Amino acid sequence: MTKSRHPQTDPTRISFRIDPEVALELARRAKQAGKSQGLYARDLLCDALFHGEEQRQQLVAIRAEIVRLTASFEPLHFLPGDLAASVVVLLAHAGKLTPGQARQWVQQTLLHPKPREEQ
Repeated sequence: MTKSRHPQTDPTRISFRIDPEVALELARRAKQAGKSQGLYARDLLCDALFHGEEQRQQLVAIRAEIVRLTASFEPLHFLPGDLAASVVVLLAHAGKLTPGQARQWVQQTLLHPKPREEQ
């Protein structure tokens, strides 16, 4: 009796081949997760089947929130320039610095501050 190429299949057992580069990545990620390649692949498959749509919806919501936040920060785009100009006026009118000194201080301190290590 010869071995059949199509033995009676067990629906709970799945076998397939993957490209070598995919196998390497699977091995790397499985090791990083502290799992065998088979267990890691099974977890990936189950997550994709049962949580894929939920994750896609979460990504859509996150993207929408990013768009909303980006739009809400749009008015702040001009704030650094407006703030700098206001500080120059305040310093110069307070009589502590000349307008040139005030602009130089604002340029060095507010607009292009040095990292703490350099100060």
